[in-house]
Amino acid sequence: MKKVSLIFLAWITLLFVSGCAGFNRVEFDHSIQVSFNINPVNPGSYTYAEVLYTNDLEQVLNDHKASLDHLESLKLKGFEIWITAPDGATADPFDNLFVYVEAEGHNEQLLATLDPVPDGGQQYIAFKAETDVELAGYFRESEITFRLKGANSGTTTEVTTFDATVYFKLEASVL
Repeated sequence: MKKVSLIFLAWITLLFVSGCAGFNRVEFDHSIQVSFNINPVNPGSYTYAEVLYTNDLEQVLNDHKASLDHLESLKLKGFEIWITAPDGATADPFDNLFVYVEAEGHNEQLLATLDPVPDGGQQYIAFKAETDVELAGYFRESEITFRLKGANSGTTTEVTTFDATVYFKLEASVL
């Protein structure tokens, strides 16, 4: 019986090792440009902005000799935003911000948080990424929706347009 157990264990180990050998891990950075408006709001919790994004990850994967067709896993490893705001606009009224992703057939998923939001009108905002979030299903879709949600204790008085470059640090597993 002990010999059968050892043979079975060796067979399972071989199967696992040979099965995993077909995956290549590729780490890369990906950035997207977005523009969004934040409407005037009173103190409270809101969805501040919603951006529909046309997925371009196929080209990025092709540059790394991979493709969406062979994508097994896509994990978020880091997340940053560089924001350009009009003169005089700051993030001071905002207490916390959350970035979500959603795609057809996939539930809304938290990507990153900024809590608290630093005062002083920073251009670079380093969100805390929800690392190891599985994103392959979202990025297989042709369109992805990004949402900026949060809470504010101050009042905003006019529509403010922000331009942002969003940086993702990703790890893909491809066949």
